[in-house]
Amino acid sequence: MGYVETDPAIAIQQPTVHQFLSLCTENNIAEIPLAAEWGVQLLVDSDFHERWRIAKVLSKVGDSILTPLLAIAENPSQETELRWFAIRILGQYRNPEVIARLLVLIENCQEEFLADEIVRALVQLEEQATDYIVPLIQDSE
Repeated sequence: MGYVETDPAIAIQQPTVHQFLSLCTENNIAEIPLAAEWGVQLLVDSDFHERWRIAKVLSKVGDSILTPLLAIAENPSQETELRWFAIRILGQYRNPEVIARLLVLIENCQEEFLADEIVRALVQLEEQATDYIVPLIQDSE
């Protein structure tokens, strides 16, 4: 493999999709400092099939992945499929900021494909999302 020395926490090069998936299953990927950067880069550079495989494990990276995924999801200049995957992964996080930003995103979303995925993500976060949706609805601003 070459990119991982004896300790995976000192990995120094971008792994391939296969290597990244192996790291996710064989290690605590959240302990590898570059894991979020690698995962996002692989998500951006991959085809649909590889993105699907990456999306299944990317939440193991931990909260460090949230900011780049939100940036992708909220950026209308990114390709729709990539934004869809970012939203799909964000739906796995029970995080107040993620919920709030998905709510804002759905208000401004022009693509039905993305809006459907945002709704799915919010439904997946149902109970916690409700805790945030109700006060937003009650707030006149």
